[in-house]
Amino acid sequence: MKKTKLALASMAAVAFIAAPAYAASSASASLTDLTVTLYSLGKTAPTITFATGSGYDVYNYAYAYDSASNTWVSNYSLTAGTVSADAVYSHAVATGPSLSAVDTPVNLSSSGSTLGGSGNGSNWNLGQYEAGAQQYYGNSTFTLSAKTFAVFSANGSASATTTVGFDPLSYNEYATASANLSVSGSNGYNGSQNSNDGVGAVASYSQNYDYINNVYTYSGQSSTQTAPVEVSFSNTTNGALTGNFYSSASVYGYSYVAAVPEPETYAMLLAGLGMIGSIVKRRKAKQA
Repeated sequence: MKKTKLALASMAAVAFIAAPAYAASSASASLTDLTVTLYSLGKTAPTITFATGSGYDVYNYAYAYDSASNTWVSNYSLTAGTVSADAVYSHAVATGPSLSAVDTPVNLSSSGSTLGGSGNGSNWNLGQYEAGAQQYYGNSTFTLSAKTFAVFSANGSASATTTVGFDPLSYNEYATASANLSVSGSNGYNGSQNSNDGVGAVASYSQNYDYINNVYTYSGQSSTQTAPVEVSFSNTTNGALTGNFYSSASVYGYSYVAAVPEPETYAMLLAGLGMIGSIVKRRKAKQA
């Protein structure tokens, strides 16, 4: 009976040790409520026309790698082991006087997340994700009427988070997200014009020094940025001008930090070890 209790207590302690809280990396980005507003610089009504770019005007992508299963996955929305990534787009409503469009600007969003795993030596479980949704016009872009000022605006959001950040015995975590708008083209004279704006977030690890125990401690980071994003394109000439429009929402990150027990796990482990010690102590007392 005594041996049974001791065995059960030992099994309980081992079970507590094997219940880790995984390190994690996650990121998300989006451009929403994307609109185009036109202002007349002359006496005629302003217009803008968007044209598709040989089928490559809007696309999304997502990649994920899970070293535990040695699996690479590529799709628009996916899950590979402890890794997930997603990238989507939806058409926005373009606004403005006399605005016509073959393919209007779109809302974009992407997200990704992964859990770190446990291992030994160089065999650490790695989770890595990458995702993005983009709108890009190449040869065919937009045409802006004479004496017109165009403003492209959206609500941008980017968020990145790591939980453990860095493990001296393994590697660090990383997460980044960005949402961007850009327009470029000729100014109608002998020069060019371009306008760029965006939001971004990055998370890795924070390092602190514990003077009492004379050791470095590490923690994860969290970063979020939400702000209006705005770019513009001006045509002050008496003829139409062609410009290039680009928007993107993208994320990237990885986590291959060893699994770390939660505080509750340590508490249960200590309780289990205490139980074992108590049993052993009583056993020795009776034998004496």
